[in-house]
Amino acid sequence: MPKKIIVFVQDYPFYKGEPFFHLELKELVLHAEQVMVVPRHIPNRPDEPPHFALPEGVKVFNVPVKGGLKAKLVALLYLLFPKNFKRFWNDLKSKGLLFNILSIKTALMYDAQVLELSVELKRWFKQENEDSKDWVFYSYWCDDAAYLIAQWKAKGLIARSLTRAHGADLYEQRHPNHYLPYRNYIMKHLDVVACISQHGQRHFWERFPRYSSKFVLARLGVLPQTPLQADLEFPFRLLSLSSIDRVKHLELLIEALAEWKGSPIEWHHLGNGRNEAYEKQIKDLAETLLKGKPEVRYFFHGFVNPSKVISTISELKPHALINCSFFEGIPVSMMEAASLGIPLLGGAVGGVPELLLDQENGFLFEPGNKKELLEALSQMSQMSKEDYAGMCQASFLVHMKRFNALHNYYSFSHLLFNKTEAFDKSHVRRLADSETVGKPAKVGIIHAGMGNVEAVQSMLRKLKVPSQLVSHPDDLDLFETLYLPGVGSFDKAMEKLNEAGLSAGIKRFASKGGQVIGICLGMQLLFEGSEEGNLAGLGLLPGISVRIPQKPDGPQVKVPHIGWSKVYPAPGHEDDGFPENMHLYFTHSYTVRPENPEHVLLYTNYPEPLVAAVRYQNIYGYQFHPEKSHTFGLALLRRIHQPQPQG
Repeated sequence: MPKKIIVFVQDYPFYKGEPFFHLELKELVLHAEQVMVVPRHIPNRPDEPPHFALPEGVKVFNVPVKGGLKAKLVALLYLLFPKNFKRFWNDLKSKGLLFNILSIKTALMYDAQVLELSVELKRWFKQENEDSKDWVFYSYWCDDAAYLIAQWKAKGLIARSLTRAHGADLYEQRHPNHYLPYRNYIMKHLDVVACISQHGQRHFWERFPRYSSKFVLARLGVLPQTPLQADLEFPFRLLSLSSIDRVKHLELLIEALAEWKGSPIEWHHLGNGRNEAYEKQIKDLAETLLKGKPEVRYFFHGFVNPSKVISTISELKPHALINCSFFEGIPVSMMEAASLGIPLLGGAVGGVPELLLDQENGFLFEPGNKKELLEALSQMSQMSKEDYAGMCQASFLVHMKRFNALHNYYSFSHLLFNKTEAFDKSHVRRLADSETVGKPAKVGIIHAGMGNVEAVQSMLRKLKVPSQLVSHPDDLDLFETLYLPGVGSFDKAMEKLNEAGLSAGIKRFASKGGQVIGICLGMQLLFEGSEEGNLAGLGLLPGISVRIPQKPDGPQVKVPHIGWSKVYPAPGHEDDGFPENMHLYFTHSYTVRPENPEHVLLYTNYPEPLVAAVRYQNIYGYQFHPEKSHTFGLALLRRIHQPQPQG
């Protein structure tokens, strides 16, 4: 099976397009011996500096496809061969477009561009003394590059061939005459057609039932983030994030806001237009319809570097992201918003309903229907704070289940190389932030929207311990140690773990000897249950959590217990080498009561003894926050990750 991969894209890494491919590429380099990216729709400037910093080991084959008059003439000569002409004729005939000039030009352009690129590729393989059968051929779009791959596959030049299918490259109705050339030929010869949505997969099933086994679901994704948890307040902050193009239909949003009669709204748009005239038209429309409307303020922020999108959204703290497009695959902007726990508003187009679950993590409306858009906006802006908080939580959970890049791109890499055996996770290096790309991280931090994972990761960084966020049960076995941070209520935290499949995953991980470290609520979850709720805990340690007790005949203590408290070793652990006069930071209303007192590692007084830390074999629990406890917290984690030799 080939171990090298050649990826056909449009303009990555040279321009602002395809920023979402960058994250996928960072995963591919961990699985392939060699990766070559082939951008096609770029000017003929070989020294053009890349817009994106390429992952180490990635090469770029920069051969712009011109598709000019000369190329079209060559394509016409190419069609003189009976086999080629028959394919061209039959494709147009099957669509009833034999005498449609525009469609003929479109098909001819496909042939012209494929011929140009094919010649250059063959020259490269010959010069480098490479065998094309040693490479997986992968087109990021189901376009002319997929057609090229299909031709090479039909000639026996390729062992493994795949294409993705998104939106414009999938739905014929987005194009003049509802025509995309050579669809049937592509489906016939490629090994796999990976659709980013179930809607797209069904679309191909219906049109090409003969090749239905080739159409698989392979979603895109973004990295998990720390949910924003913005309170519902006014003005209601509405965000749109897209290029300013006709298909995005920003006119609908502007016209709807012009009729808005509810509470104050701030509309923020991130992104610019490829067509300057159309961008000016949109801004002029907003100026005309919204300028004199006191209930609505609007801001066009322009282009935002893809690496800054998440931080920019976090600064704006929008209450909702809206998408008004007529056509979509599944917008990456909506995935990014969901990864931050932001509710969504959008038209029920393409795969959008697979991310935007109506009335669960947002509201759907009929595409182009201004009245339904206004109703959806009104419903969300008038929600109770409790219902809105639940919708934020639901948005984050949908991201974790379906659009988490850590899981999706790892699985897709498996598909690319046709690995039919079970995942060998013990030796796989994972995709994460820029600090750990290409490095094996032994420490995972459970990220399920129930704790400050960034603070834990920051403290581990000080110890020079590479760590990665983990949110899918299939990924747990990639690590030696798992941190389980937690804040909030017991039942809500267990619901999140159960819904994400992480409860069973953590138990399985611990049973195999993996080290589990619970922090604050995370420590309480290690036990069998809590008086605070009705759900069962993880049951890794016997015992339950109870509310911090009050002395019936003494002064009442404040609950929750918040602040710095002195911590001392439990009996039997006085000689374990803990720092003297330890003070650690607590914030909790419940305390654990282990069945076995030998599991207690540290105590604190409030004023009665409360369990501050537990340990049994590979299970640790800290009721305090070591990541907020500065020197002493750092010292405790150093004992785990940098143990001193005994004797």
